[in-house]
Amino acid sequence: MVSRKFLFLQNVRVMKKCTLRKEVSLQDAQFSEKNMLVELDLPKRQQEFFTYLNDSRHIIATAVARHINASRPPSCEVSPRNKWKPGSFNVCIPVDVADHPIQRVMIRFPLPHKVGELHFPGNVDEKLVTEAATYAWLDEHCPEVPKPQLLGYALSNGRCVSCQAYPIDTSY
Repeated sequence: MVSRKFLFLQNVRVMKKCTLRKEVSLQDAQFSEKNMLVELDLPKRQQEFFTYLNDSRHIIATAVARHINASRPPSCEVSPRNKWKPGSFNVCIPVDVADHPIQRVMIRFPLPHKVGELHFPGNVDEKLVTEAATYAWLDEHCPEVPKPQLLGYALSNGRCVSCQAYPIDTSY
């Protein structure tokens, strides 16, 4: 009798659910130290955020144009979604710039669902400010360390900060 149950269980399909990184079974979830309810919700939240960013392509192009002081917003073209570079805590979106010394920039957005913005509003802004401060500290104290050039950043309250080489043009 025991062997029949064992054989039956071997033939049962194990249902798996997707997280951002892999598929997990119930058994995997039981032995994981992570909160699997949160992990299983992340793909949906990421999809929603990416859709929001994709729908905001014109706003992204305008923001990039302002930060590099481009002649007009249409000179910036946000890359299609399949060219975006998602990471663990950020998504980088390439933006091509026409008729400007800077031909391509990467605009980086923190993933709100990964930095706890839902439960702790302000985490995204805090992440941006501390990362910008780190760039400034590295520029001052370790200029030989290779790093991307920070052209500017914006906070959720609308405050924009730009570097001196390309002051923000607020005319549009």
